[in-house]
Amino acid sequence: MAICVKSEVSQLKKVLLQRPGCELEQLVPNSLERLLFDDIPYLHGAQKEHDRFAEVLRENGVEVVYLSALAAQTLAQSETLKERFVKDFIRRSGAVADSYRDALTEVLLSLPTADELVFKTMTGVRFDELPQHGVRSLASLRSDKTHFVLDPIPNLYFTRDPFASIGNGVSLHHMYSVTRNRETIYSDYILHYHPDYAGQVPFYYSPAEPFTLEGGDVLNLSAETIAVGISQRTMPEAVERLARNIFRDEKSTIRRVLALDIPSTRAFMHLDTVLTQIACDKFLIHPTILEYLQIYELTPGKHGEPVARCVEAPLEQVLAEAEAVAKRNGVDIRVFDDPVKGVRGANVLYTDVWVSMGEEAKTSERIRMLRPYQINMDLMRATGNLDGRLMFLHCLPAFHDFNTEVTKDSGALEVTDEVFESKYSKVFDESENRMHTIKALFVSALADPEKQ
Repeated sequence: MAICVKSEVSQLKKVLLQRPGCELEQLVPNSLERLLFDDIPYLHGAQKEHDRFAEVLRENGVEVVYLSALAAQTLAQSETLKERFVKDFIRRSGAVADSYRDALTEVLLSLPTADELVFKTMTGVRFDELPQHGVRSLASLRSDKTHFVLDPIPNLYFTRDPFASIGNGVSLHHMYSVTRNRETIYSDYILHYHPDYAGQVPFYYSPAEPFTLEGGDVLNLSAETIAVGISQRTMPEAVERLARNIFRDEKSTIRRVLALDIPSTRAFMHLDTVLTQIACDKFLIHPTILEYLQIYELTPGKHGEPVARCVEAPLEQVLAEAEAVAKRNGVDIRVFDDPVKGVRGANVLYTDVWVSMGEEAKTSERIRMLRPYQINMDLMRATGNLDGRLMFLHCLPAFHDFNTEVTKDSGALEVTDEVFESKYSKVFDESENRMHTIKALFVSALADPEKQ
């Protein structure tokens, strides 16, 4: 079976990664916003961390495969496939690239190996790399010829977003941002033409669909149930089409899609940003979403057409109804309104800012409502784990002292300075693109494997 993913936390057997590469070195300040970066990452550090991450996975018996290697193996099968890929890639790269179609085609197809072709599509092509053939254009007369006519793709190491494994199938995504839509072409060609996957994988979604969907919003809860976030990056119409295609696959065991409608802001972005399964009986949840969360259930009707209903019950009841399914997958979901009881036995305490940008009018209300949930040393001690593997996490920035306009009168909000500066605080490790958190989740899952 080419793909089989029916859990977020069962024993990991095979994983697709992409090592950060020279595409990150192509980032410049005036391209950061367009390419969805807040800063220019340190490549050597990113590669060092990635290599250790991959090493930990291998040490635990996981087969690690790389996106670039699989793409190169796929294209190396025939010149016709290379030509089709190049034509498709330029078409997906936007109007600027398409206006240089002939020159870009010549550059890319002149590369001697499939590995070099894949590498070049990922790192981008500058104007000064194009063949001129004696043509004198305005752009060729300028002294600065280093602008990109084919942008680099620096987000590739977030391999979860362009496609998602769902049961024995795959959804290939129409990404939210224009610059990331090119990323899907690699998985598209691999899954359609690589000998390990060709003809063996049902497809539940396509980049050609008009509605955006991203992998960070897809969670495999069990063999029968998946959760999909309606978020900044995933549209409700996409969730419905995904459910329809899954239900119409007679071999699929999934018969329930829970659509979790979360605030459409960059702070939340994806469902896995606010709801993440970290062990068979443990979830991390962002408490702020509970105030806004709306849940819908989709089940198969006539001819596999999804039947949607609004789940009006409180979250506790929804989770109780889901327990029958969850327990078949070894999952135990618990919700507490008493923070002391909720953290008992916990290894990780996680919080976030109480007021996001654009919600300043709600500051006083949020502080009043959330003050009992502040993470302080008393709450850390309540875990009973001060001498164990206890850590505090926060996605930053944090209001932990008196040194901001917001806290100059009120003092610390979601976390105290004592906790923030303590040995338990791992917030700066986490801040590096959450790489350390991702490693911790893998290690946690691998340390206590459950049968699929």
